[in-house]
Amino acid sequence: MGGESLTLVLSDRKEHLKAIYESLPAFVQKQTRISTGDLKVAERNENLQLVREGKIRILFATQLGDEGLDIPALSNLVLTFPGKSSIKVIQRLGRIQRVVQGKRSARCYDIVDHEMSLLRHQYAQRHKIYKAQGFRVKNPILGKRIKSVVAYSQEAS
Repeated sequence: MGGESLTLVLSDRKEHLKAIYESLPAFVQKQTRISTGDLKVAERNENLQLVREGKIRILFATQLGDEGLDIPALSNLVLTFPGKSSIKVIQRLGRIQRVVQGKRSARCYDIVDHEMSLLRHQYAQRHKIYKAQGFRVKNPILGKRIKSVVAYSQEAS
């Protein structure tokens, strides 16, 4: 993920987001906020404003990030618990596909667990959606606990 780019990390589970956040180095945590339904509306709005202003580079969110999130400069999306709903996947991709001067590409990082057949099947469905939305697979990343992270990229037109 690029140095000055803005990143949205999505999960359906608050505990999951908190665990990922807590695993980040302190310098990255300083550039990150978590927005869930537990926060007051004013706090969520403040987090969004900090991201829009570039003061915060990474926003972790639950379903709040699925609809109506307006941060056109977002260029990276990390799906940590993506599921298979085509509507949700398309809405989530829409967060990073907005045209903004200076944005060169949109990247989606899909966390994939190939060990469970259900999750493998859901990923196969998402892969078709990514292709239909004009994303290309770039550099699958393998890890010890995460079986793979598949990066998709869409260049600005």
